[in-house]
Amino acid sequence: AWSNTATVDVTMTALDSRRVYNFPMDSDPGWSSDASWAFGQPTGEGSHSMDPTSGATGNNVYGYNLSGDYANSLSERYLTTMAIDCSNLTDTELRFQRWLGVERFDEAGIEVSNNGTDWIQVWLNPQGNPVTKKMAARAIQTCKFDPED
Repeated sequence: AWSNTATVDVTMTALDSRRVYNFPMDSDPGWSSDASWAFGQPTGEGSHSMDPTSGATGNNVYGYNLSGDYANSLSERYLTTMAIDCSNLTDTELRFQRWLGVERFDEAGIEVSNNGTDWIQVWLNPQGNPVTKKMAARAIQTCKFDPED
């Protein structure tokens, strides 16, 4: 099994480049998480000892099993930010740094919700090329969805 370390450094911006929310991982932002997601410094022991030993902006990350790989046949596990209010924003974008190491048929994704109940997937790792051996910057437009479509 590969590790599921997903280094998270999240910034919500409007497309006019105003930073609206920022979570630089200098301190634990207090997000809710399922078992084995943790905030802290990764040990680099996952993905055949090729996982990072720090985050993109400092020592800390939010990651799944900071000390190794994830188990085979793992069911979905969630890391969830607090509610981010985009109601007065248009053309918002989620920008983040991530390190991803998942097996060929496993998935990692990002979902957004406008009510905390109905979720829409806005990003899914491409199958067949799941390993990133460096921090990768990503940007996703987020507030143009309707979970009832």
